[in-house]
Parts: sequence; C-alpha cells; structure tokens
Amino acid sequence: MKLSRKVLIIVTIPVVAELALVSALLYQLGNVDRARREESYSREIIAHVNSAMFLYMQRSNLVIWSNTTHAPEVRTRQEGLAGKIMDEVRIIRDLAQQGKGSDKETWLKLANLLNQIRTGFDNAKADYDTGNRLAAGVTWARIQGEIDELINLANQMSRKNELLDKEKLARLKRDDEILHFILYSSIVLSVGTAFGLAILFNRSTTDRLNVIMHNTQRMSLGKPPTIRLSGDDELAQIDRVYHRMYKELVTMQRKEMAVLENVADIVCSLDRQLIFSSINEAVIDMWRYEQDSIIGRRAVDLFDESERSDARAKLMEAIEEKSSKRFDVKVIKADGNVCESAWSATWSDDEQLLYCVIQDVGARKQLEQMKRDFVAVVSHDLRTPLTSIQMIHSMLKEDAEGVLPPQAMKNLSNAQDNVSRLMALINNLLDLEKLDAGYVELIMEQARLTKAIDTSIGAVEALAKKQKIAIVSSIDNALEAYIDSERITQVVVNLLSNALKFSPNGSTISISTRPVASLQPASQLSTPREVKLQAGKRQAAKPKEGMIRVDITDQGRGIPADKAASIFERFSQVKNEDGRSNRGSGLGLAICKAIIEQHGGEIGVESVEGKGSTFWFTLASHSKYYLEN
Repeated sequence: MKLSRKVLIIVTIPVVAELALVSALLYQLGNVDRARREESYSREIIAHVNSAMFLYMQRSNLVIWSNTTHAPEVRTRQEGLAGKIMDEVRIIRDLAQQGKGSDKETWLKLANLLNQIRTGFDNAKADYDTGNRLAAGVTWARIQGEIDELINLANQMSRKNELLDKEKLARLKRDDEILHFILYSSIVLSVGTAFGLAILFNRSTTDRLNVIMHNTQRMSLGKPPTIRLSGDDELAQIDRVYHRMYKELVTMQRKEMAVLENVADIVCSLDRQLIFSSINEAVIDMWRYEQDSIIGRRAVDLFDESERSDARAKLMEAIEEKSSKRFDVKVIKADGNVCESAWSATWSDDEQLLYCVIQDVGARKQLEQMKRDFVAVVSHDLRTPLTSIQMIHSMLKEDAEGVLPPQAMKNLSNAQDNVSRLMALINNLLDLEKLDAGYVELIMEQARLTKAIDTSIGAVEALAKKQKIAIVSSIDNALEAYIDSERITQVVVNLLSNALKFSPNGSTISISTRPVASLQPASQLSTPREVKLQAGKRQAAKPKEGMIRVDITDQGRGIPADKAASIFERFSQVKNEDGRSNRGSGLGLAICKAIIEQHGGEIGVESVEGKGSTFWFTLASHSKYYLEN
C-alpha cells in the first residue's frame, strides 16, 4: 500500500470515529432535551390551571361578599380578577393548542370549562345585580358542577402527569447513563484507536524508516545495506534506490581505484599533521617506496632539507586557508636519489584531509635545461658566425660593386638577405625564449599611446607607401597607458607588418582604441562566420575594469576558422606556403602574445574570411590595473 494511502487511512479512521461519537451524543442530547421540554410543558399548563382555579375561588368569595356590601372596591377587585382569569384561560388555550394526542383534547376541554365558568360568573353577577336571585342560584348550581368537573379533570391530569414525570425521570436517568456511557466509550475508543494507529504506523512506516536509516548509516561507513524492504510504497522504492545507489557507488569506487592505481602521478591524502593517510601504487615507480611504508609517515620528512620549510609552509597554507596550492619540491627517493616533483594540494573541509596530486617533473626540467642550453648554443655558436658572415657579405658587396658581374652581385645580395633572415629568426627565437622564461624586464611607465603607435607607423611607412596602403590612426593624443613603450612598439610593428603582408594594394589599415568596459557582449558582436579568439582561445565575455583595447583592422584575406585557434602559437602559419614565400617565420604573433601577457593584457583576433581581420590587444590604463591583472 502506498504511503499516502496509509496516511489517509490513519487520518480518516479517527475522524470517522469522532463523527460517529458526536452524532450519537447529539442524538442522545436531543432525546434528553425533548423529554425536558415535555416535562416543562406539562408543569407550565398545570401551573396555569391551578392559578385559574385559585382566581375563581377568590372571585367566588368576592361575589358572596358583594351581596352583603356594596363597596366600590369589591366590584373593582372582581373586575380585576375577571381580567386575570381571562388571561389565564387564553394562556391555557394557547398551550393546549401546542399539545399532542389525547392530552391536547383534555387540555382544550379544561380550557373550555374554565371559559364556561368565567361566563357563568359573569351571568350570575348580572342576575344578582338585577335582583333575579332565582336565576342567579340556578347559574351558581351549574357553575358548581362545572367547577367539580374542572377539579376532577385537573386531578386526573395531575395524577397522569405524576406518572409521566416518573417515567420521564426514569428515561432522563437512562438517557444520562447512556450519555456517560457514550462519553466514556468515546474516550476508550479514542485512546484505543490512537494506540492501534500508532502501532500500525510503527509497523508500516516507522520501523521501515528505521531500516532505511540503518542502511544509510551502513552506507556512510562504506558497508553494504542489509535488510530489503518489501512492498511497493514510497519507502520501499527509496530503499531500492539506496541499494541500487550503493551498487553504483561501489562500481564507481572500483573504477576510481583502478584509475588511481594505474595513473602515472602519485595521488595521496594527508591529515592536518601532514601525515600520509593514503597513497596509490604510483609511489612504487616514482619514489621506490612501498605503499605501506609511506602511510603513517610525515610528508615533510621526504622533502629535501633545503626546501623542506618552504614546502611545509605551502601545505599548511592550503589547510589554513582551505584552498589549493601548487609548488615544486625535491623529494628524496628510497634509493637516495632526488625526484623533482610538482605538488598540487587541495584541502577538503568535509573530510578534513589534504588531497595531493604529485607529478615527476624531472624530465620537464631536464627539457627546460636543454632548451636553455639550445638557446645558449644558438646565441653564441650560431649568431656570432652569422654576424661575421653578414658583415663579410656587406663588405664584399661594397667592394665588389662594378667588379663582379650582375649575376654574381645578385647571388651575393640573395645570400646577404638569407643571412639577415636567419639572424632575424634567431633573434626572434631568443626574444621569445627570454619572454617565456621571464628574463626580459619590462621598463613600465605611464606613457601616451600615440607615441608608440606613431613610431610603429613610421617604421612600416615605406612599405605601406610601396603597396599604396593607407594607415589611419584615430587614437586620442591624451590617451595614456601603463606600458613599456619599446615593447608595445615592437608589438604594433609586428601586427602592422602582418597586416601589410596580407592586405591588397590600395586598401586601408586602421588603428583605434576604446575602453574594454564599453565593449558589447560577444553574443552581440558575432556572426555565424565570424571567428573571435583571444590569444588562441575563445574570447572571454566579461571585460576587465581599467583596461584599454587597441584594434588594428585590415582588409586582407581574413583567417579561416580552422586556423585561427593556432596563429598565436610558435611557427604557426595561416597557410603552409606563407613560410615558403618568405612571408614570416611564424614567431611574430607568439612574441606579441608573450609581451602583451607580461603587460597583464590579452591579445586576440576577430576575422571574417575574405573580409579582413582585426587583431586586438588590451593594456592597463594605470599601474593599479596592471598590478591587478
């Protein structure tokens, strides 16, 4: 049975029982009230009959007295008694009309007798007043018979009412006993119903809820639920969900453990004292320790002594701040060797554990060292000879002018151009490595943007005139930004050079600025074919306060959607033939990205293929926004 039906039954049974008891009480109270009304009716009519008879007796005495004395007050009293008798007769008649059965006829007869007696009194008085004593005597005789009949009839009704009163009293007593019985029975029935429903509820609901609570507690301890609830009510459905959920949790835990045990990184948990409470099998390959030998040890004991305090401080910060921390630290392996490791620690307030993912970054650092060595080789072993070759070519070209044949001079110029191109490639590569490694120190200052923009336009002006391309700048002369002017000039020159390379002759390149906060959301700017990217990623919709955006828009071929995501990566070209046609090395945009990111800004592109591109970057308008970003 559904739980809702059980609740409905539990609520309905007491209500129905109470309604039945109230109905019985109302019925019994109606009987009692009816009996009391009948008793009151009989007593009232008898009282009025007795009152009328008493008044008649008084009037009889006054009639006799009036024959001996003719005092006016006697006549006045007679008239007053006559009025009272008429009132009593009228009341008796009205009450008799309300009666039922034979009693009604008797009371009406009694009322008629009273009325006849009243009329007889009036007639007898009239005969006495006229001196007709014979007629008055006859009337008195008749009145006396009527009075005797009235007394007999009243006595008969009194005796009958006495018997009825005894019966009514017995009936009232019986009704009172029935009322008490119903009241006591209702109490017993209510208590019994309450206990019965409580037992039923406990057996059908509370006990079943306890089973669910028991299973829940077992599941919280990682144990399987035991008892299964039968039936098809809501509680049984919840219990089935709990059993199914436990099976799914067990399956998920097995998968999770399988992932953790097979992952190459170390996954472990530390308590507040930085003691290992769990660790996966990756520790065997990475640190040469067995799992059991690590659990229970302090993590800081494994750190290299020179980095121990700093690493411990990072872990404690993650616990105290309830946050995540990343840091590198050297770990002494079981064989005594050092493992360069990168830690990512996150505190779980619910479980009071610090979860850590540890990567072996020795290979990465070795690769970084190899890159540094390669940069050193490029810097010293390649750039120096190429510089010498470039100088020799320049000297040869000056000295051989007019001596060597034209073809030889052309070959010499090509060789010099190739050396210059190699030198530019090496310089760009070195700049990019220095920027990525943070070796380039920016000289930041509050400066006008127009200075860097005008310098950049001047650097490419000759090439623009050659292609008949107009470069239009609409930047406010008073607009300032917190920048390294030389590096921003490098960025703008690079972007303008790219725009000139891919713009048709006679077109226009425009440069403009606007506050980032004034930008419309991306949803209002984009079209189905428009590509919007931010440093190789989708542009963030939320603008940053205090930033200025610089736009460089051309009318070139645009950027295909499948290529736009990678143009800010190293050696990336929109088309493969761009590199072969001496249009660039693919490092320019990567350098621009590195410079802008060091300025705390962002760089991106908005392009519609075949309709041109807009390369943009953001800069801090003031030093405080630079520090925030």
